[in-house]
Amino acid sequence: MKTLHLAPALFSMSFRMALCLSALTLSAAAGASVMIDFDTYPGGATVPPGPSIGDQWMSLGVRFADKAGGPVGASNNSCSLSPPNHAYAGTIVATFVDPATGAQALTAYVGTAQDNCWVPGEGIAIRAYDIQGNLIGSVFNPPSGTNGGGHFEALSFPTEVVARAEMDCILQGIDNFVFGTPVVLGVGDQPVTFAIGPLANPSFGARLMVRFSLASSTAARLELLDVSGRRAAVREVGSLGPGHHQVALGEDRPLPSGLYFVRLSQGAKVAVARVAILD
Repeated sequence: MKTLHLAPALFSMSFRMALCLSALTLSAAAGASVMIDFDTYPGGATVPPGPSIGDQWMSLGVRFADKAGGPVGASNNSCSLSPPNHAYAGTIVATFVDPATGAQALTAYVGTAQDNCWVPGEGIAIRAYDIQGNLIGSVFNPPSGTNGGGHFEALSFPTEVVARAEMDCILQGIDNFVFGTPVVLGVGDQPVTFAIGPLANPSFGARLMVRFSLASSTAARLELLDVSGRRAAVREVGSLGPGHHQVALGEDRPLPSGLYFVRLSQGAKVAVARVAILD
């Protein structure tokens, strides 16, 4: 993880702007990056003030929304590094996508720059999340007096792991948004969901192989119940963590032939499948 501190407060506004913009390019030199200044859409049309920022940048690999999924406002501000607009909402959510299809994609780099008019208490809190929704990094773009206007902060990772970035705008909007070119997920990289996989039905040999998937590492239980609801086998499986798993039931003692129900539970989530076991 890498945090960048640029644009010292003692520089003139014009020099700070030039330094900040050049640093945006150099900081992502390890890979291709994209900078959005919220002044114009990719086709060159001016971004009008108001709630007007959303999926217009999907062709570049990113969508913007507020915390509720609605559009983000554009504020006409003469203090911007590249006037007139910067983006503003209580929380701005950037989701990375395949420019051609809108499917989920990942990036290794995300950062923001504020404008040149700072007051004490302002800032932008940046949080990065992976495809599972886990928080994997955070940084705060600090108030004035630390490094002055036009300050830039970024999160950088060795590989493409960021699926979503959330940015809390604290009395301040985002002037420039920078991100690494997103990489489209392959089929095997799609989000893992909570589910029981297909079972061999009937299952032979007085044992049962159960395939299942978990989306998190919280406590989870796999149970085998007979038709009267009595527990024939149980395994605690939460420690296996997110992903696709396979465990055998009936290895410690053979399971009698009969009709059973496999129940996977994790918190409020429950999945049930029926299976016949023959010896």
